[in-house]
Amino acid sequence: MQQSPDPYSQYPQKQWQQPPTQQWNPQHPPQHYPQHQWYIQPPKEPKRKWYQRLFAWCRRHPIATAVIIIVFLLIGVIGSITSPQTSTDTPTVQATQAAQGVTAIAQDNQTLTPTQKPTIAPTQKPVPTVSAAELEATYKASTTDTTIATLDKDGNADQGKDVHFTCTILNFVKDSNGNTAGANVDDPNTSGVVQTAFPANTDLSRLNTGDILEVWGTDGGTASGQNAFGATIQEVVVSANYMTDKTTNYQANG
Repeated sequence: MQQSPDPYSQYPQKQWQQPPTQQWNPQHPPQHYPQHQWYIQPPKEPKRKWYQRLFAWCRRHPIATAVIIIVFLLIGVIGSITSPQTSTDTPTVQATQAAQGVTAIAQDNQTLTPTQKPTIAPTQKPVPTVSAAELEATYKASTTDTTIATLDKDGNADQGKDVHFTCTILNFVKDSNGNTAGANVDDPNTSGVVQTAFPANTDLSRLNTGDILEVWGTDGGTASGQNAFGATIQEVVVSANYMTDKTTNYQANG
């Protein structure tokens, strides 16, 4: 079989020669040709949650974190002190109290009573203090001047009146207990006899028969009695409130 001619035989052929091996020369280091470098973008860090960011911030700022914690603690303590205490009663106790409250309200609505207005007491004016001497002077000035004869003649007509007269002691008279309580008196210048009842606590030793008495007292009208002879007589009796023995200058006040 005949072989076909080589189409490339017309071109001169070159033999392949191996490139010479470069030997190491310390004075001429091998040249490095720049190589094209590719930039690889690092992966993005995943977004952290809020509490992770807060924890990281606290680690970076420990002092500020401590201050914030203390402030919140103080706010909590102050709030617990100022806030009203919550009821710790059990539901049963609360229900009982609620029922009692409703019952009390119902009772109040059933037994409402009108509010009484306070009674205002009238203001009492202070009573002026009057001395015994002033009372004596006032009483003596209110009496009516009279005589033994007029008193004896008027009988009961002047009963209850405050009178003033001068007389002489005739004799002393006793009460039902046998105690000297007065005297029969007259007026030497006129007729008539009147009985005078002495004021309480009168010192009888300072009085004598025949002494002249000045009497301020109340006319008690007539009274019946027995004289020394046993006869029944009626005399006007004057109860002396103030009496002066002009003979001994002794004064007796009721």
